Amino acid sequence: ALRMALFPEQKFIYEL
Repeated sequence: ALRMALFPEQKFIYEL
């Protein structure tokens, strides 16, 4: 699944 990082430093989407 694709989730969006909740941290302001990580504004990218990563795969789980």
